[in-house]
Amino acid sequence: MASAPTSTGSAKVDAVVQKAAAAVPGTPTGFDLYARFALAGAIGCSVTHGALTPVDVIKTRIQLDPATYNRGMIGSFKQPTYANGLIGGFTKMAKQEGLGAFYAGFGPILFKQIPYTMAKFVVYEKVAEAIFRAYPKETLSSGQQTQVNLASGLIAGLAAAVVSQPADTMLSKINKTKGAPGQGTVSRLIQIAGELGVRGSFAGLPTRLFMVGTLTAGQFALYGDIKAALGARGSVEIAK
Repeated sequence: MASAPTSTGSAKVDAVVQKAAAAVPGTPTGFDLYARFALAGAIGCSVTHGALTPVDVIKTRIQLDPATYNRGMIGSFKQPTYANGLIGGFTKMAKQEGLGAFYAGFGPILFKQIPYTMAKFVVYEKVAEAIFRAYPKETLSSGQQTQVNLASGLIAGLAAAVVSQPADTMLSKINKTKGAPGQGTVSRLIQIAGELGVRGSFAGLPTRLFMVGTLTAGQFALYGDIKAALGARGSVEIAK
């Protein structure tokens, strides 16, 4: 019998997780297994970005304040003009703009990050599973296992970059251009998508493939090596 899902600390998130876990009894396989990987990535992305978006908004305000920006990052920490730090920024924004301002742009961020995170983890798991099926982990040296993590992470990063590239391009356009008076985020996204077309949506993809692929490969390789160095041999990987 499967154990109960671990609590995330949020009743609403726990309800979604429990409902998904109860939908198909027993050990999931095939599409159902990877659908759960994708769901886990989507929920994890939503929760973490939901928790930290207010912090990012405050950070951006402090960085982009004209007087602060002209003094550079060090100056912004020494003598910011928007606020004197995180707590001061929270207080000022709450009083002047209301709590809704903390989540300005949250929807567009998820529009990019959810498919990115889902693709990254699902592809990593699938590639690692395929490699370890052909070459059992027990037969591989530490260096070879690092290479597996590196290769799996690289492929996962490339896939995630491709999947999220259109959203990343559209969000860059939103940040650089002003919408018409009263125009909402969704209508702006639709307008920009129409203007860009399929080809325009993937502008800059080679550069992003290099950046995201390298970053993700390094993350998973370091993760595996540090885990091994700390003696954390147990794993939640699907292939052992």
